Amino acid sequence: MHISRSALKFAAAFAAVVLCTSSISAETVLTTQDAVEVSVSDVRVSGSGLQGEIHNQTDATLIGAELLVRHRWLWADELHPGTDDPSWVEIHPVNVTIPAGDTAPFSVQLSRGAPQRSDGTFQLEVSVYRFATIPSP
Repeated sequence: MHISRSALKFAAAFAAVVLCTSSISAETVLTTQDAVEVSVSDVRVSGSGLQGEIHNQTDATLIGAELLVRHRWLWADELHPGTDDPSWVEIHPVNVTIPAGDTAPFSVQLSRGAPQRSDGTFQLEVSVYRFATIPSP
């Protein structure tokens, strides 16, 4: 059986990509405990901007996070809700570096403003969706 050099090069490149992808995709699973260790507070909306603080209570340096922003619709009459629920979810990357045990401000632009309606209100919920850390020195 004869295998050409180009086929060997392709196989080697494919194996390298698979090995690299395996190590990249080995992310830390965000557990309930992790969610407590990286949290947000003092969240406020101003126009289409969202500001607040990210708290890093891990023993590592936080080098980035993604925030999950839920725009939850609450019907004025929950016993007789409408059929056009305007709730939506956004994910926003936050480029921050926060040493272990420290806090940093964040600011993101929301994708859109809440529509003006008289049949209910929006409830904004912000939480940490995902984050990355590096060991502290």
